[in-house]
Amino acid sequence: MIARRLDLNVNDLRALEILTLGGRQSAGSLATKLGLRSSSTTALVDRLVELGYVRREFDSRDRRKIWIVVDERRANEFMALYRSSITRLQAIYKDFTEEELELVHRFMSKFRDASVAATEQLSAELDA
Repeated sequence: MIARRLDLNVNDLRALEILTLGGRQSAGSLATKLGLRSSSTTALVDRLVELGYVRREFDSRDRRKIWIVVDERRANEFMALYRSSITRLQAIYKDFTEEELELVHRFMSKFRDASVAATEQLSAELDA
């Protein structure tokens, strides 16, 4: 629904989520997190640059390195669509103890790590 409202596809939206929540990323890091090949990630970033959601910035210490960075003005527009969901999710926290939340966090972290590892393995197998 949010992707459609912003005229983005699902991977574009996922990339914006990664960049908004995780900060700047290299194209390679973004590709890994999205489970995409380099050429697909380049096309995705080109689309987001053209739409004004992100920009490419050279690293201040290594001009060969390029960061993908969310444009703050567009990030605010993007995050405004999530405010209702965020408010509802924050209310859920009140129903759990700190210990329960720690358990959920530990589970979700392990789940994420396993998903990333599986995606990386599949990507390596496809590239081989």
